[in-house]
Amino acid sequence: MKVRKEEVKHILDKIQFDIDERSSPDSRRWIQFKVGWRNSISKDYNPIILKKLTWNNLGYRFGKELGYKSELEIKQIYDYLSEIYITTNNLLDIPESNIENIHYLDTRIDNFFRCQNYHNNYLKILVDSIKYCHDCGSDKWAVYYKHNQNKIRLIMGNLIVLTIQKQGIWLALDSEILDKNKDYQNNLEKCKNWTWDTHDYPNYRQVPSINGFYNPSEDYIEDWNFIKKLHYEFIEKANTKYIKINEKSKVNHQKEIIEGLCHKLEIFIPQPDYAINSVSFALAEELSNEHEIINLYEGAKQRITINRYERNNEARKLCIEHYGKICYVCGFNFEKKYGEIGQGFIHVHHLIPLSEIDQEYEVDPIKDLRPVCPNCHAMIHRKNPPYTIEQIKNMLQ
Repeated sequence: MKVRKEEVKHILDKIQFDIDERSSPDSRRWIQFKVGWRNSISKDYNPIILKKLTWNNLGYRFGKELGYKSELEIKQIYDYLSEIYITTNNLLDIPESNIENIHYLDTRIDNFFRCQNYHNNYLKILVDSIKYCHDCGSDKWAVYYKHNQNKIRLIMGNLIVLTIQKQGIWLALDSEILDKNKDYQNNLEKCKNWTWDTHDYPNYRQVPSINGFYNPSEDYIEDWNFIKKLHYEFIEKANTKYIKINEKSKVNHQKEIIEGLCHKLEIFIPQPDYAINSVSFALAEELSNEHEIINLYEGAKQRITINRYERNNEARKLCIEHYGKICYVCGFNFEKKYGEIGQGFIHVHHLIPLSEIDQEYEVDPIKDLRPVCPNCHAMIHRKNPPYTIEQIKNMLQ
């Protein structure tokens, strides 16, 4: 049964706390909220913890109030609370100078996805174009959010190839094919969801194009399969035209948009090559008891401070006893491959990262942990929040 917004607001108003320590809502805060709700069924939080309002203990409080709910219902309640948080804190009118703040950026992009009434077909078309740009030139594209214009733009080389905005999806189409093929022109004229751009960017001269707006319906596949041929041809020519991406576009690229799309559509979407973090990282299994790691890069010393979260060795042991000492993702067995030196070696992966839980909790070694090899463990943590084990298995297939 769906919980009404009025009921959510009523419960929130009853909650007592000393200080609100919540960060802006995003995919990480959603996980914290969901974990708190789960914890409400099996444990009681210390009253001292509840004096500070976090997304985790907010989920716990709502769980205590409302009891068991499906994940969809919990997500609806979280979305209601996010809207209240955004409105209360005036996050829709954040100065442009704060764009570098990751929490504000997450809020803006998430709000754009949720509040602009763009059904998933808009985002699927954006993803199609991103993947095609990546296939053409993996280091020549960028995507970013223009806050002052409330648009998401996709760049290839030095040209805008797609924009999501109020009028619909703005697309650049190859004009040479259109000029040669009258059937294509006729089909576009007949498409009731297509209108030509006659004002902002009607065409490009650098790579000949003719541009317009597409408003995909729920049953959009047939139209899009036709339109994307012209759009993809333009992307290919833009890739050929430009040796590299415009440096300003590279700086403007926002990885958070790709991460938001991955989370919303539950699919893998690549980042451009230049955006992938090339700095090596240490997995939690490999961290020492020190709180600082010093990495050396060609004579220059870089100090990186990290938070170390307590890990339960007994839980690790029970996880390995249950699942065995082989990788749960790819099946690799270190002892079988390396002999005696590989005996007993395996990483253990937390399905919900401890860094996202924010407080001590009781680990279930069977439900919460999985043995994985270092390779698969590294790939799981190639983004934040991490990929699921199922997503990595699908990539291997």
